[in-house]
Amino acid sequence: MNTEKDIAEGVLTTGNFTIQAQLGESGKTLTMSGYIYSTNTVEQINQQIDIYHDVVDRQQARASIPVLEIHLERRIKALHQQKDAIENLKQKKENGKKLTNAELQMIDNLTSSLVELDKDVQKGHEALQEARAKAKA
Repeated sequence: MNTEKDIAEGVLTTGNFTIQAQLGESGKTLTMSGYIYSTNTVEQINQQIDIYHDVVDRQQARASIPVLEIHLERRIKALHQQKDAIENLKQKKENGKKLTNAELQMIDNLTSSLVELDKDVQKGHEALQEARAKAKA
């Protein structure tokens, strides 16, 4: 808005709003403030607040990317570790060594948890793609 024109036309500030958001795990916050003028319609006020929300949403997505990358990296590492552990136990069995009951149970447990971990990895990829897309908007 043009402040000089508003003053000349007698436009009054009738309110204000603040939108505040935490940006990821960085400890950073984003605060945006705006004013409501006597000439604003409800639609104009909503439009202005929607714009601020879009900015905040984009910044939150942008800030979440490093955290999502770390979580995804950890999930992928855990997935590989579980697959390696299963493979080592199966290799031991194939080499003619008898597996203990605990080792047999471990194979079963790790195999069943691989399904869930694989789903978590996929969800992590999707969350990261979504955050990157929002950050580009």
